[in-house]
Amino acid sequence: MKYIKKTKMLNLFALVLIIVMAIPYVSYAQTSNIKSEKEIKDKKDLVKQAKLNFENLKVSNNNLLEEGNKLLLELYSEGYSEKYIAEEAKKYGIYVLISEEEPEMSMRSTETNADVSKPLISYNATDDTWTVTGGGYWTSEYAFYNDTELKWDTGKRTGAIGKLDVGGISITNIHGNTEGVMIEDAYLCSGDQYKLNDNNKIRNIKTVNDTKGVAISFQDAYYDFTGEDIYQGYRWAIQAKFTSEFANISCNIKSYFLHTYKSANIGKFHFHSDGTFDVDMENAEYSWDKYSQSKSH
Repeated sequence: MKYIKKTKMLNLFALVLIIVMAIPYVSYAQTSNIKSEKEIKDKKDLVKQAKLNFENLKVSNNNLLEEGNKLLLELYSEGYSEKYIAEEAKKYGIYVLISEEEPEMSMRSTETNADVSKPLISYNATDDTWTVTGGGYWTSEYAFYNDTELKWDTGKRTGAIGKLDVGGISITNIHGNTEGVMIEDAYLCSGDQYKLNDNNKIRNIKTVNDTKGVAISFQDAYYDFTGEDIYQGYRWAIQAKFTSEFANISCNIKSYFLHTYKSANIGKFHFHSDGTFDVDMENAEYSWDKYSQSKSH
């Protein structure tokens, strides 16, 4: 009889222990679901409000979206705050999804020579699509000197720095209905120390992976024009255009940057479920990469 009571007590203790241990997991799952549902609701609310505002905008410019995204790229690449960009973008029928927890754009990076910016998410009322903007810039104008094989002592001060660099956007932790969610278009613009060059858009649809992200390669180079140092690749920004169904999901998004120098050379891109890229490399020791902080929406 004592053995039976002892066994019952042990079983009861084990049951209580299992329940107690399960509580954090249940709580986390519930919290995650609530957060995802709120993020999806925020997107759909933005769409409703944007359509109402756009009707009152009364514009007849057929290039409104193109001009608006050009401005958005420029402001983003120059590090303007999320709120400031949102106010300017409204004039073009573009409505930025403002972060409640982090209203200002946050530039963070472990690499001291370059910053990779947290992505910006916006809704385009002109054609019922979404745009995700990512990018980054060098924090030191001359940091790339250490990465180049240009012959400063012989006057050869013009040429490519290493092989191709890569800018990208990675998407992970997707919740909601993914049906119909895909990237319709993507392009990257690079620029020098002074401004982004919208005329050098680079498209490479081969590196788009539906909902996992996009990565586009571009060549950075140094130019010496009558004594003025120009580094093309000092700043860059990438935009991915999503279908309207993007409003039906919540996800985490990061900007990505890969820099090569000397003999490093990129190959095939691989997208992983955890939101990271894997790039086949030759002489990978002459390269480094990094991600921005995650943007959740």
